Amino acid sequence: MQSWGIYDHLPLQIEYADNKPVYITTNVSNDASGRMNRIHNSFKQMAKGDMVDYIGDENIYNTEQSIWRLNNDKYFEIRKRYED
Repeated sequence: MQSWGIYDHLPLQIEYADNKPVYITTNVSNDASGRMNRIHNSFKQMAKGDMVDYIGDENIYNTEQSIWRLNNDKYFEIRKRYED
């Protein structure tokens, strides 16, 4: 919940999707900055907490990416802990 994208932007995307499944991708391979590696590792940890489900890896726009399905209910449950 310390990421702008996860805390501020994701609820708007869930609302736009009418609470249907939301899929998020992260780069599998290393990037020069290391930022995507940290984000990818964060999603691995979120998967352990059941906030996302790992779907698999796929080549998307010539980049190997992991696909994650957001558990909307778990996301809002965890988010509420930060708001209280």
